[in-house]
Amino acid sequence: MVPANEMISYQLLEDTLVNGLKGVTAYLKHNIKQHFIICDDNGKVHYPAIPEGHPGLVDDHYINISEMPDNSEFLYQEAEKKLCFPVGQDSIDAYIIIYDIEKNSLPDVLPFINHTRLAFKCYFANLKSIERVEKSLKNELLQDLLYNNNAHLREVLKNTDKQKLDINQIYYIGIIEPESDINIDTLYSYSKEWLQSRNYDPICSIWMNSLIVICPVHFKDDTLEIDSNWDRHYNNISKHKNDMEKRFNIKCSIGIGQKYPLMELHRSYNEAKTALHVSRLMGEKNFIKNFQDLGIFTLLYMHDPEVLKDYCYKMLGKLIDHDNAYESELIAALRLLFDTNMNWKGTASSLFIHVNTLRYRMNKIEELLEVDLSTTQTQANLFMALKLYDSLVANAYINE
Repeated sequence: MVPANEMISYQLLEDTLVNGLKGVTAYLKHNIKQHFIICDDNGKVHYPAIPEGHPGLVDDHYINISEMPDNSEFLYQEAEKKLCFPVGQDSIDAYIIIYDIEKNSLPDVLPFINHTRLAFKCYFANLKSIERVEKSLKNELLQDLLYNNNAHLREVLKNTDKQKLDINQIYYIGIIEPESDINIDTLYSYSKEWLQSRNYDPICSIWMNSLIVICPVHFKDDTLEIDSNWDRHYNNISKHKNDMEKRFNIKCSIGIGQKYPLMELHRSYNEAKTALHVSRLMGEKNFIKNFQDLGIFTLLYMHDPEVLKDYCYKMLGKLIDHDNAYESELIAALRLLFDTNMNWKGTASSLFIHVNTLRYRMNKIEELLEVDLSTTQTQANLFMALKLYDSLVANAYINE
């Protein structure tokens, strides 16, 4: 005969497999009088659900998870009167969190929680399994999109109609990179929920430890021309960025590429990467940068990367060779001098050298390149070449 406790667990499991969280949460609600929530390991609250038509409540449906002590069945925070009960098999997949519960009430509550463990474990394990399949499909799709494998992309698109990509549509790519330490899966989960709650149609995914957002371009109803109004897109991107930063107390930067047909979307991805790298090389932080707004770099990066590499080596090749041969760090000194707006004393101080030593290095650069660093033209040419070189290194077009 099956023990009563196990019978309850199996009944709750069977109900959950058919009806989702409805039955098992109703069981807890009936037996536990305190307020409780059910969230996944990213902090996304699955119960209670967000009411439809209330996108502003997405922030309220993400919570900060307290770190669980090793080998502990649960965590009780006495000062907050909060019980945090983890659920999972080999790893934690979800949490049952009960608020305003006295410590002496734990023995009364824990048996009911244990009845629900099997149901919650299976429910969230199934969710994880579905998410893994979706991520695998998205990764295969992104691999083809971002690396220009058009032959295989057409086959993948036949089997990924849920991704809502149209081979005849125009898109652009945004790359979101956090500047603070945070689990990228949490940002992905939040971003996906944020977009869905507002009925926005971009596709969000994780790629190379960054968030990739594929955004469709809309057409004017009257003329069917591409709507070139960037303000609406920028406002949505800015709102998303601000909400994400506020909710998780982080800072992030966003690079945006230009608009292309789906089969050329790899170009938008490379442009979004360039927007991030060039902006950081120019000392910017916590920004939204469109590739079109990079000034002269926009024009430069519209050329083939091999052409740009040739240009960099033509301008800086002798310095690079000298640094490699003698470990002289001429490139580093020149880079820092430009970054400090030609402040000799500040540059020397940052390099922990005497200003005369810095002048010797600049003289060596002038000798090797046969230029005069005191002229504006030379400074402008070398500044552009150096920033271009650093950006190509950051984008893995050049291996140092």
